[in-house]
Amino acid sequence: AEVAAAAAAAEAEATAVRRAEAVRALVAEAVRAVWADGSVLLYGSALLRTAHAQSDVDLCAIVPQHARAHPRNVQGRAQLLPLLQAAEKQLRGCPQVSSLEFVAESKTPLLSFTCDTGSGGLAAVELTFNNSDAVANSYVYGALLARAPPLRLSCRFVRVWARRQKLCGPQGTPSAWTWSVLAAYAAQHFGLLPLVAPDSESFVALVDSPAAAAAAAAATPAAA
Repeated sequence: AEVAAAAAAAEAEATAVRRAEAVRALVAEAVRAVWADGSVLLYGSALLRTAHAQSDVDLCAIVPQHARAHPRNVQGRAQLLPLLQAAEKQLRGCPQVSSLEFVAESKTPLLSFTCDTGSGGLAAVELTFNNSDAVANSYVYGALLARAPPLRLSCRFVRVWARRQKLCGPQGTPSAWTWSVLAAYAAQHFGLLPLVAPDSESFVALVDSPAAAAAAAAATPAAA
């Protein structure tokens, strides 16, 4: 029974990874149609392979020619709006995309939509722009997963628990990502997990170079 459960979990993870990559590739094509220097990165549970069948696919589009547009402050968020509007227009022409919504008033402005991945089914997607802090956070968490693989299971458990307790998702409650971070912090606080400091060169490359970010993000979770 344990072997069967492990096999089922591995297959579910592989399906989630394939689905996320299919979504990323589709959105990347749409982004590059507008900005030739654009790239699209996975972050959050889709990148870290802690997602389940109902998890959102979190994407970050990096557009170097609009580096001043970012979600870190009011001025940067204001400059994000034209990028999101242009991406919204492009994505509306994609037959795989539906239920497209422009969420302009959130702390991190984004596009929310559903993507049909074919055999992978429908995926709920959130697309942000130049959200390098979120990608960097995922990289740090990935480094922790690489050193402490049991955290992956703990992360999944606490997210499921939070959803069942209605402590995750609705406005005013922590996000699934926040619960994952809290689980890691609690384990570190009680000495169950090591503290992790990513090497500075990789971290700087992750934030400053989209190509390096893609390579680092692809490699880090695989080490877990």
